[in-house]
Amino acid sequence: MSAPDPDARRTTALSLAKIAVPEAVDSLITGLADADPLVREYSAWGLGNVEPQVVSRARPRLASLLRDPVPSVAHAAAIALGRLGPDRDSIATLGEILRHGTPQEKQAVLLAFGEMEAAEAFPNLVETLRDHDPKVRHAAVAALGELGDRRAISVLAERLREDDDAGVRSEAAYRLGKLGDETTVRMLQAATQDANPSVQRWVHWAIAELTKPAEPR
Repeated sequence: MSAPDPDARRTTALSLAKIAVPEAVDSLITGLADADPLVREYSAWGLGNVEPQVVSRARPRLASLLRDPVPSVAHAAAIALGRLGPDRDSIATLGEILRHGTPQEKQAVLLAFGEMEAAEAFPNLVETLRDHDPKVRHAAVAALGELGDRRAISVLAERLREDDDAGVRSEAAYRLGKLGDETTVRMLQAATQDANPSVQRWVHWAIAELTKPAEPR
């Protein structure tokens, strides 16, 4: 990763990312601080492909990349951090970014939380559902759905009823269709007359999904 030519460093980072062996970890961690965004992206992607126990020391560096100004770098770091799974320090760091970060940074954090499927992140995700940015709320709804925690049903139903963004309402309907059961259908039926056709489609899909007959064994 020390070559002066960025093309050479990109090639090295991509090659190391593809082989994803423990011996590559030190070089990939070094690549996270490279001046070239593609080197940072490839390095983060590569660390996400290595066995988590080998890469755990890279958590702080990956978390810092969630604030990277290049969206593809932040996205790669979020996926990698998510694959490492939750730990106390990561949850605290990501929660801090959710409270004080930019919309882009918050979306990267929410992607990481969704990948982690960390029950510990539930309070952070619920709080973020009231963010002023609809893209952030949309990402929070998706992350809650990924947790698979049935405590989310009531807050997702609230977003379906009350959010002023059709994309957020559609995502909430989809996640309710994945997470709910027959008791969730009544919540969905109240939204069948939503003013937005896309939301209506997802609401009807969710109702059909939750009421379809069980497949025979």
